[in-house]
Amino acid sequence: MSNKKYSISVDWPLLHGTVSKAKSKCGNKYCRCRHDNACLHGPYYRWIGMIAGKRTTINISKEVAEECERRLGNFRKLQNQLESLYNMAIESAPWNEDEDK
Repeated sequence: MSNKKYSISVDWPLLHGTVSKAKSKCGNKYCRCRHDNACLHGPYYRWIGMIAGKRTTINISKEVAEECERRLGNFRKLQNQLESLYNMAIESAPWNEDEDK
């Protein structure tokens, strides 16, 4: 059994979820956006994720969306590190130790 120490490097802060960007039509029936898709309003940015176990959508600015994307990248990097550690743990699982002998 190996007593190696492994570490995880975490770039902080983290954020889970997704950021979306969309254009949309308004409620004014006389607005050009109703008849011409080139005149849609926006873009509008949204963060979509879970808060307290509930799916949540929050409208955000372009600047906040960019910061959210950075934090989402940090979270994905952490997930990848955890996946790598998990894969190493599976390779050294007790049922694999008998095969080595």
